[in-house]
Amino acid sequence: MSALGKRHDLELRAKALRKASTINTTFILKQLFKLADVATADKDAVIDVLGNVIQKADTAVEVMTAGDATAQKLSELFDLQLDEPRAWSLRRTEHRTLPSKDLQYMYQKLKRAGYDKASEATSRIRIDLMMVEARVVVLDLIREEQKQEQEQESCDDIIPDLGGRFSISNDGTVDNSIPPVPHPPLPRKLRPSTPQKRKPQELLVYPELDISVEIVDNRHFGHPKKMRITGKADWGLAYGTRTAVNHGSALIAIEAKSEATFTSARYQLVTYLAIMQQLRRQNENMNDFVQGFFSDGYQYVFMAIDNKNAVLQSRVYDCRFDRDIHLIFSWIVSLLRAAAKTSPKTSPTKKDTTRYNEIHDFNNNVFVKVYNDKDEVMGEDEDEDEGDDTNVCLPQIVVT
Repeated sequence: MSALGKRHDLELRAKALRKASTINTTFILKQLFKLADVATADKDAVIDVLGNVIQKADTAVEVMTAGDATAQKLSELFDLQLDEPRAWSLRRTEHRTLPSKDLQYMYQKLKRAGYDKASEATSRIRIDLMMVEARVVVLDLIREEQKQEQEQESCDDIIPDLGGRFSISNDGTVDNSIPPVPHPPLPRKLRPSTPQKRKPQELLVYPELDISVEIVDNRHFGHPKKMRITGKADWGLAYGTRTAVNHGSALIAIEAKSEATFTSARYQLVTYLAIMQQLRRQNENMNDFVQGFFSDGYQYVFMAIDNKNAVLQSRVYDCRFDRDIHLIFSWIVSLLRAAAKTSPKTSPTKKDTTRYNEIHDFNNNVFVKVYNDKDEVMGEDEDEDEGDDTNVCLPQIVVT
């Protein structure tokens, strides 16, 4: 058989292999022509090799990094509603003030130290300082919440002491002159066998957290292929070890940029959030609500992907404005607390029923109490009764 005949025969047989393959025809034909042109090659051996190439290529995974992400790619790959994100604001009940002027003091020291203001590394320092301030407050809030819950449980467990004695005379009056009989206090009620209370895992901060997920790309009709989406979040908050993020343990992602590249962070952050959400779904976690923010150390934008793939986005906050620095702090505190309540492993809520309800219906039981989610991008101009962060009177802190 001539070389041309061999090539034609290989093409026909390759098409048969193609039916069970997710690799595009272009790749197959390139390999086909390379092998068919080898004059000394045995035809059947070439077919076998080609089949192995196709089989191996079929399991190969195309890789897309967070830096390559675009709105169109993210929307198609993860079925996100990215073109029209919902406006997101913090409810008034969640507004807090910075507990001290330590953060302002450290910002001033950072400026005096002569760090390059335009550097992303300097941006990370400023974000870290804000994160530390919020983390400490959140840990204190969780401890106080758990303490109150324990005290309530103790009150519920104690049986009141009715050790006093009295008698009723013939005329119906009560005679309580009879002294009570001393007796030891009654024991507490015995609970069902629960020898040790559940201790929630702490959300840990992991700088430079590598995250990735493998999905099936169905953008090309009839030709699905595997794709791995990868990224390195500047910070990720997760429970367990670093490697546990592959099992859906990450709940918050943070991306830092310099002032010059601030706007480019949006799609990177959405990529991290989408990866985290897919990992939680693949591991069948109860709730897949994920949150995060991007910042240049001055400006902050908070984002989330909810259980219905809707993308939520706040306005831009700038800590150089008096009231915004308190609101940024409030946002981060709320993100940390709400994120903990999205997972039974991290939720500080001890009562099983309450915790289950919070997680199972997170949007109604937690989300609406913390955040305000509007269906349209209208800015933060709602009435005071709705509760947002418009026209909030907060202590003045000047940040330079």
